[in-house]
Order: sequence, then structure tokens, then C-alpha cells
Amino acid sequence: MSAALQEAVVVPARLDQLAVLHATLSRFWEGVDRVLPDGPDELWRLTFATAVAEIGTNIVQHAYTDACLQGEIGFRLRLCFNGVEARFIDHGAAFLGKLNPPSPLESVTLSRSYLDVSSLPESGYGLVLVQGLVDKVQYRRIRGCINCWRLLKHFSD
Repeated sequence: MSAALQEAVVVPARLDQLAVLHATLSRFWEGVDRVLPDGPDELWRLTFATAVAEIGTNIVQHAYTDACLQGEIGFRLRLCFNGVEARFIDHGAAFLGKLNPPSPLESVTLSRSYLDVSSLPESGYGLVLVQGLVDKVQYRRIRGCINCWRLLKHFSD
């Protein structure tokens, strides 16, 4: 691989703009196919795309929760020698959670014969899902106002 293969886009932080992130990912895969004819298979790509979609959705829903607060999502994909990296940048509210949250299922009521479906939480699975789909999830806030998310998925699973 001679030069680094990258795709980048900046979109308004709105749910209807998440399709642009998917289109950017599709263009990126076309480039990957030109550079790596035996690149990642469809399941690997769908796994990575699911993680990308979840982080993008979380930014829209949580970083820009105030109706008056409008912003953008910067999104960049990069082909690395051992995998694919996605980076997200936004100027919304800081992520105050933990990157290693407990599983939402830890609070579920179990008995010997059944799972009480009514005890399942309605949300909270997103970050746990992302962490299960990629090899590395990183978050940092820089200059007190910029959220930076990084996802890395290695080729050898």
C-alpha cells in the first residue's frame, strides 16, 4: 500500500444526514477494493458499518440534544496497514459515560425458567455493541469543546 487511502466528509448533525456517512463508507470500500483485492469480506464490512452507524447516531442524539444546539459531524475513514480506522469529530456536549460500561443485561431480572422481558432496558446497548464489533474504541475531549471518537477494526479477527 503506497499512499494512505482516506475518505472524509463533514455533515450537519442530523439523523437524515447519516446516509451521507454510509455513502462515504461505500466510496471508501470501493477504494479499498482497488488497493486490496483480497480485502475484508462483506460480514467484516457490515460489522464495521454497524459500529460507524451507532457512533454517528449517538453523536446526533446525545451530543446535540439541545434543540437550539446545531452542529456538524466530521467523519474520516483511513485504511491502515492492519485494518480500518474511523474518526468522528463534533463540538457537541461531552460524553460523560464510561468506555467500559457494564452490560445493560446486568440489571435484568432472571429466574430459573425465563427472562423477564419487561426488565430489559430500552436503551444503553449502543456503546457495548460498538465495543463488541471493533477492536478499539477511544474517546477524548480536546480544548474543552471538541469530541473525538476513534474506532479501529483489525483485518485479522
